[in-house]
Amino acid sequence: MSNRRIERLLIANRGEVAVRIMKTAREMGVVSVAVYSPSDAGALHVRSADEAIELIVEQQTAPLAAYLDIAAVVAAAVRSGADAIHPGYGLLSENSAFADAVCAAGLIFIGPTAQAIDSMGDKSRAKALLADSGIPLLPGYHGDDQSDRRLLAEARRIGLPLLIKPVAGGGGKGMQIVTSFEHFLTAAAEARRVAGACFADDRLLLERYLPAPRHVEVQVLFDQLGHGRYLYERDCSLQRRYQKVIEEAPAPGLTSAVRKALGETALRVAEAVGYVGAGTVEFLMHQGGAKTLFYFMEMNTRLQVEHPVTEMITGVDIVEWQLRIAQGECLGFSQASISHQGHAVELRLYAEQIEQQFLPACGRLHRWRPPSLGRRVRLDSGVEAGDEVTSDFDPLLAKLICWGSDRRQAISIAKRALAEWQVIGVENNKRLLARLLCLPAFVDEQMSTHTIEDNLARLLARDNTAWKRIVFMAVLAIMLRRESSSSDPWQRYDRFRLGGTEPELISLWWQRKQFVVRVDQRDDGYLMATEEDGTPCLVSGRWTRRQGAEARLQASFDGVIESIELIFEADKIQLFAATESYCFLLSDPLMRDGAVSSPEASGLCAPMSGRIIECLVEAGEAVCKGQRLLVMEAMKMEYTIKADCDGWLDQFYAVVGEQVEEGAVLVALKAE
Repeated sequence: MSNRRIERLLIANRGEVAVRIMKTAREMGVVSVAVYSPSDAGALHVRSADEAIELIVEQQTAPLAAYLDIAAVVAAAVRSGADAIHPGYGLLSENSAFADAVCAAGLIFIGPTAQAIDSMGDKSRAKALLADSGIPLLPGYHGDDQSDRRLLAEARRIGLPLLIKPVAGGGGKGMQIVTSFEHFLTAAAEARRVAGACFADDRLLLERYLPAPRHVEVQVLFDQLGHGRYLYERDCSLQRRYQKVIEEAPAPGLTSAVRKALGETALRVAEAVGYVGAGTVEFLMHQGGAKTLFYFMEMNTRLQVEHPVTEMITGVDIVEWQLRIAQGECLGFSQASISHQGHAVELRLYAEQIEQQFLPACGRLHRWRPPSLGRRVRLDSGVEAGDEVTSDFDPLLAKLICWGSDRRQAISIAKRALAEWQVIGVENNKRLLARLLCLPAFVDEQMSTHTIEDNLARLLARDNTAWKRIVFMAVLAIMLRRESSSSDPWQRYDRFRLGGTEPELISLWWQRKQFVVRVDQRDDGYLMATEEDGTPCLVSGRWTRRQGAEARLQASFDGVIESIELIFEADKIQLFAATESYCFLLSDPLMRDGAVSSPEASGLCAPMSGRIIECLVEAGEAVCKGQRLLVMEAMKMEYTIKADCDGWLDQFYAVVGEQVEEGAVLVALKAE
């Protein structure tokens, strides 16, 4: 048991969680020490800390690897004179070897014991431990016999549909849903492959699959004397690919009896492993007739990404209590004294291309203007304007947390704040967030873990008229800039030319799709039509503000007035309007100052910036359409490049370990 006062805290993390922990440390009078890899030296978490120290590794590797090097992190803490290390979440936060190493160095680990981390990190061990404690569990198999014969027999006992999960897994990696016993062994083999590659542990567990459950979790706190409290629950059902997108607290629609049962069950789970610190117990919930049923899923032995919604409704600073517990303080409040007021919603802003299968996005944040902040609106951010977003780290940029007196008001405040928030320079999921807030299943409290997947086409659908106006605005901005940037009347392409001008075709690329607009200059503006539908629209406009590469454009579309913010770059134009942002490549050389490769270069191209982690075939090999050729990794996400035709692999243009840019040609195929 520790009862030392923490005066210097090293935060073994980066991004928004590091900045958030620093805020509480500063309020408590604790000196915060940031760590960084060389490529991260100018990051916001480094700029926000009282002190910063570089992570020294034996050999230069990927930037993320430095944050995962236990010896490097502990050595940095010792060099900095820190008393304690806070792991944040992700990275080393649930690594028992790291917790042991911190304690072995004479430092305080802000978190549970290594034994508790191991007990809950091994999902089979955790469920076996809880099975005799009366904790509700889904029917499943968590045994040591991992033979195909035993797994198939257990699958038949459990029944369909069922879920195959890696024992040491997390984040949905390796999970396989099985709806037919005929495909069970194939699914198990794939789950083993991913589990071995990602977690160095290919053991599997089986459990009954719930088709449309809610994901509800309970925040708990335990001091070193074993006193535990629950801070109510959060609903995290809005997720895709097992990655949470919107969270809220308290979970809507629960009776006080269910809420109490959830909280007390969570405390029993934590007590079973002698838990200390802040943790989250996760449950799957569904309606069994008129009864609400819930089942233990897993326990996260760390601070949770979505902890702010709990802080907003309870007034409890969870990070503060992590530090106080680590110093040996007892929980100074009873369960009965903890109440929840109002409702809070958290929106996660990711750097991703939502219309390209949510691939990670990179670039420079030209504009980052948060909404008005205050008691009801909070922003936990890991970036600022001017920062470079790369593929080396997690795509989470920031979290917008909004509080209201009830759920409806919290959602309304979140809508307004999201519309005010200006993010230009990096593609992101703002439009998806805005539409989710209006989705009937969410508004009517009927969401499940499949809500986004089931409504994805609707969530990503575009209004054709509104989309055409965006394209026309981009073209108008190009035409106005062209007119004002040249003093040579022969370069202005206007009616000063003898005989007037011929209609012009202007090409723009967006999300690797080409848009061709026919432009005919008139005395009162430009008559524009897309090649797609050919319907003409009279477009005119003017700059209402222009400063360097940034501008605000007011445009008229057949008399309908709209305004938009935009930024010109050497080879692209970025537009921002409310919750929407767009980045167009300027493929016509007359439209830009430098050359850019066509997004449809020959060969198979990188769909995102990232690192090549595996080549699965060799040059000269025959391949079939759909065959896996190589694997890329970016922002903790893997993406497989597959052959787009039958033929043979002529050449690789990248090697394992190489960092490549989006659009780079990776593989040359010769079709049969």
